[in-house]
Amino acid sequence: MRALTITLVCLVFSLALFNPTCQAHDNPHVTQQISAPIIDIETGPRGFIWLATSQALYRFDGSTLREVQFSNVLQPQDLPQLHCLTRRKNDALLIGSDKGIYQLPFASSALEASMRLSSEHLLDARIHQIAMPQSTPLLAVNKHTLLVEHQGELLPQPLQYDDEPIRNLHFVKPVGDWTWLGDGKQVYVWDGLGSNLFKLTIDNPVTEKLPPGQLVDIAETDHVLYLLYTDKLVRLDQRYRLIDETPLTNLGIADLPLQLNVMPSGELKLLTQAKLYELSLTPSGQFSATQTARTKHIKGPWSQHYVSGQFEILLNTKGYIEVLHAPPTSDNALWVSAEAAPSGQVNIDYAIASFDLEQPQMFEYRIEPLQTTWQKTFQPLQTLSLKNLEDGQYTLDVRAYLPEQDSWVSASQSFTVKANGFTAMHYLSMIIVLLALAILFIFLLLKRKARAYHKLTEAHTSLHQLLNGTQQQVWHWNLVNSEVERVHIWSHCPHFPLDGVRFGLGQSDQSNVHPDDIGELTAALEQVKSGHISHYQCTYRIKNGQQWLWVLERGELVAAETSGKPIKVQGTLSDISDIINSDERIDMLATSLTNISDGICIFDRFFRKREINTAYERITGYQREQVIGQAFALPHYDRDFTDQIKHTVLREGSWSGEVTDFNADGAELLLELTLDAVRNDSGEIKLIVASFSDITERRNTENELRRLSNTDSLTGLPNRSYFQVSHSNLVRKRVAHALLLFDLDDFKRINDSLGHEVGDELLCRVADRLAELGRRQDTLYRLGGDEFGILIEDNTDINVISTIAQQVNTEIAKAYRIKGHEIA
Repeated sequence: MRALTITLVCLVFSLALFNPTCQAHDNPHVTQQISAPIIDIETGPRGFIWLATSQALYRFDGSTLREVQFSNVLQPQDLPQLHCLTRRKNDALLIGSDKGIYQLPFASSALEASMRLSSEHLLDARIHQIAMPQSTPLLAVNKHTLLVEHQGELLPQPLQYDDEPIRNLHFVKPVGDWTWLGDGKQVYVWDGLGSNLFKLTIDNPVTEKLPPGQLVDIAETDHVLYLLYTDKLVRLDQRYRLIDETPLTNLGIADLPLQLNVMPSGELKLLTQAKLYELSLTPSGQFSATQTARTKHIKGPWSQHYVSGQFEILLNTKGYIEVLHAPPTSDNALWVSAEAAPSGQVNIDYAIASFDLEQPQMFEYRIEPLQTTWQKTFQPLQTLSLKNLEDGQYTLDVRAYLPEQDSWVSASQSFTVKANGFTAMHYLSMIIVLLALAILFIFLLLKRKARAYHKLTEAHTSLHQLLNGTQQQVWHWNLVNSEVERVHIWSHCPHFPLDGVRFGLGQSDQSNVHPDDIGELTAALEQVKSGHISHYQCTYRIKNGQQWLWVLERGELVAAETSGKPIKVQGTLSDISDIINSDERIDMLATSLTNISDGICIFDRFFRKREINTAYERITGYQREQVIGQAFALPHYDRDFTDQIKHTVLREGSWSGEVTDFNADGAELLLELTLDAVRNDSGEIKLIVASFSDITERRNTENELRRLSNTDSLTGLPNRSYFQVSHSNLVRKRVAHALLLFDLDDFKRINDSLGHEVGDELLCRVADRLAELGRRQDTLYRLGGDEFGILIEDNTDINVISTIAQQVNTEIAKAYRIKGHEIA
């Protein structure tokens, strides 16, 4: 009788809610039911639209609104001031507020948001933007400061470029592995590591030089990245190379751009304050802009163009929305909520997102076991409340009719009513439950043994599979009778270690454990055997044919007498030969790189130093802690040269050449430098390895040898071979020139009578006098013996040549006084 009464109450309540004029919207895509302006929009996996005002958060299903409650808010003045919404994949809605970031799980049947990350300790706690990068923690923007999630808190993230702090961020958006940022003038990217940014408006290794300006939005497709500025649209290819830039005025767009979105069909849409444009490429590869059809119900100016999945929504500056496109009702899941209060009152609600129906959505529901027939109704304008339900377990079944498919979509939720006090029904229920428990207990008792056997069989099977998978050998050592039982014996090495403790060794027996390792093994076994230790771990080599097999043995005391005397030990053997060989190879490579004579420096993909070797410290004079984290730079050259090197490494995979650098003392170094990119299995650059050697001494030696081969050793003048090269170059280049040849009269008589030492000194004196003659571009050579030549370049004037020749004769004719001899 009581159940029938409740059913009648529910039916009457449902009929009271049946008000088609209230439920049916002649315009289901516009909502003006909210008193405060809407400031942000987001959608969820069930097809609902979430609308935020500065004072409240609502769920909109196309016809009705449900307000979201905030946990731990007791007074209206404690409500958070909302600023933004962000969807975290398909599991939760994130709400930015003046108190931090709240979270509302989409799977929850309760419309209640709870605090996830508090920002109340910050000077300005208002969260204006939330971003979800792929490879870094959650990001938020507080006024113009970047915040990063760290151990349940939002902490300020300092950012800098060339040691200058970056402030007043106007744009933050994750794209792929990077976060793009703009401060109104420059464009940067951040990889989420450290505080250094990479400026993209100068030549750099990340992209080609991008135009400066205020970045508004970024849209990404499979092959192209679009950058929207306040005055232009820029296209980059997959490798972030500049394709082109198009002034917005060329597209007929004069007002301020706000957003750029890629539609599901692949087309671009650009929102300005006044209009929404569709962008398309002409056959010539140029952009064209077409204004979309006017909205039906609201007008601009606009503030947001929301695109996600099948949703396309416009929001104007007055805070009204219009849903241009939405998923069909048949794609959305039915949402059901049934919650029982401690008083016994049950609150029931249900909804399905529907933006394509002109009539009110028809529902049917029933509460089992009270009702067996479906109750027809419409979606309630507010939560239903049922009272006087007896304590017990109930199930709310709801289904919604889809007229286009002529089908139903259903959902259900169980709830328990447990009010204060007992009734006869309670006692009867308790008796039934006790009887059922007694029967269940007897049944479980009968089946217990069978289940235990089944579990034991499964355990043995799982252990066997585990041993097969890990290639481990298990052994049990009975200390009472000195027996060892082995499980899963290796086929590639059937022998067990003969250590002399578990197995006694006779005088003719020889252990198969390596002589260098057996001492450590026997010491561990003796200690566990005596009870001094309860477990041990030991690595050693065991003879396996003609080779030694590396083994990791672990053992543990598992049974002992009441006196503490050990009686059973069990353990495992693991073949670690491959690991040891790999470790040895890695150690060998690491040791080689650390100790080779060439300097080694490992950079990350943004050319920041991550590791160096000993030779780097020796050659440069810098210690490791002084350079780790620093960017690649060559102070002797300008930025364009170093950026060209970076571009070559990133695009071609390597660069090599000779460069000049400075060591820690400021001395110049001539280095032979090679940079190679290291890629992962997917082809992405993960590291750049630089190797270099100091060739300063070698180059100085080469220069000295070159000088000596082209210089007369007595006078220091260029010699005959140098003259021949210089003269050939002038002839080859067809440069006008003249040649003066002359020698010293009676030089042989002077050399024979006064000695070679005087003759050599005379030649040097003549060279000194003649070196001051002629013009700067003319060159004096000693061609051999007492023969000299002057090569006159760019002149064949007989007067100039005669003047130089007269000067030569005059200078040579002057007397020389050498070692007491006057020579004229």
